[in-house]
Amino acid sequence: MSGVVRSLSRCLLPAEASREPGGSKQSNSERDAAQEREARRRSREIDAMLARERRAVRRLVKILLLGAGESGKSTFLKQMRIINGKEFDKKALLGFRDTIYENIIKGMRVLVDARDKLGIGWQCGENEKQGMLVMSWEGRGGAPGVDPGEFQLYVVALGALWADAGIQGAYSRRAEFQLVKMKVTIFLCLALTLLTPALSYDVVRVTVSNGYGLRGDGWWGRTDGYVKVDAGSLARTTRVIWNDNSPSWRQTLYVVGRNGRLSIRVYDKDWFRDDYLGGCWTRIVYWRRVSAVCNLRYGRVYFSYYAYSLFRNLHTPAAGANSTLPVPTVHALQEN
Repeated sequence: MSGVVRSLSRCLLPAEASREPGGSKQSNSERDAAQEREARRRSREIDAMLARERRAVRRLVKILLLGAGESGKSTFLKQMRIINGKEFDKKALLGFRDTIYENIIKGMRVLVDARDKLGIGWQCGENEKQGMLVMSWEGRGGAPGVDPGEFQLYVVALGALWADAGIQGAYSRRAEFQLVKMKVTIFLCLALTLLTPALSYDVVRVTVSNGYGLRGDGWWGRTDGYVKVDAGSLARTTRVIWNDNSPSWRQTLYVVGRNGRLSIRVYDKDWFRDDYLGGCWTRIVYWRRVSAVCNLRYGRVYFSYYAYSLFRNLHTPAAGANSTLPVPTVHALQEN
């Protein structure tokens, strides 16, 4: 009878009460202590992580960009990325190429429509068919960009339309209508590449950093220096730094060229005729950032550039991203 009672008591009493006295309570307390230590450790890790995030947020500057559509918000962000030295990889550049193709077709559609609404006639009657072809473009069903194969179907039409005086007349009156997503540089590149398809035009982003030891107005004078950058087609000029023999321009310029040669010329701004202080030229290396020094007769100028093909994937990196390539030779440039 006593055995039956002990069996029933083990079934009915709680588990803690039914356990035999001994080391079971000690093991439970050790397990609870270990769990508590683990919880405290995780809590300390979380507190440290939150503290690091608070310190990072205090150093973080947040900018809210507000503006209407096509006002340049995305362009501003891309320019800030480029200025701060974060290069776009080759895949991103090829993605931009598809966007450029799409913007060219959309811009030409706007010009063809504006020519009709402004009552401007065609210079060549055959271009009316080319205009109808461009107006028939509908995109890829909501997908962004235009792939190179599709763009080739409109190359001849775009080139003929851009050369037509009627389209040029509509473009000259673009202040009377909205020319969406279209820049003058894009049309220049369009004219250069489409009207001469055998040539390869490239875009070079040149950053003119600073100069040292320039001498523009004799031994005792101060230099009002500026730099002219040329890649064979469209030349650009930096701002003038007044009264400084070691100017700091820190300015980025975009030039278009086709001869594979980058020229740097340094001038001293004067009232009647700017003095040529010297220059240099170098063969362009594509798809990698290149830093170089332009040695003048007196002083030197530091610059860097990144060159790529805008419409064609003709130039590929000479080696991997982590490889060491020789610095291109910089040659002296005489005044023209």
